[in-house]
Amino acid sequence: MIKCEKCKSNFLIGNRADGTPNGVGFQLQDGRIINLCADCISELGKLREKKDEAGTKAFFKEIGVEV
Repeated sequence: MIKCEKCKSNFLIGNRADGTPNGVGFQLQDGRIINLCADCISELGKLREKKDEAGTKAFFKEIGVEV
């Protein structure tokens, strides 16, 4: 099980029934890995689509990433 950095839910490596990944891991330049579940990635995508800069910054701040 992998824990989502944002919502703290656990997810398994693999795909949902519709083929989308359960989550992904991003390795930062400093070597740290940020794991996010599909729901949180979707949330971030919606913030970016709405061009909600404050919401996007808050999202990244919550997971400990400065933008």
